[in-house]
Amino acid sequence: MGWKWTDHVISQMKERDIQGDLIEKTLDNPDEIVTGNHERQIYQKKFDGKLLRVIVDGEKIITAYFTKKISKYLSKGESK
Repeated sequence: MGWKWTDHVISQMKERDIQGDLIEKTLDNPDEIVTGNHERQIYQKKFDGKLLRVIVDGEKIITAYFTKKISKYLSKGESK
């Protein structure tokens, strides 16, 4: 899919020190996709004991962030 990178996600990547290739890996091969607020899709993938969550609305990438609360967000929990 031709993703559209919003100014917001680009600024959040810099602020949160998230590499673009990790976002691309998450979008290309997520561990899980869940539906979030406003029917947005949340692509999730584990990296080094943290979960990267990438929120998209249609083809727009809205934001991305890492969390250590894997079992809270990933329905498969630590098993993946």
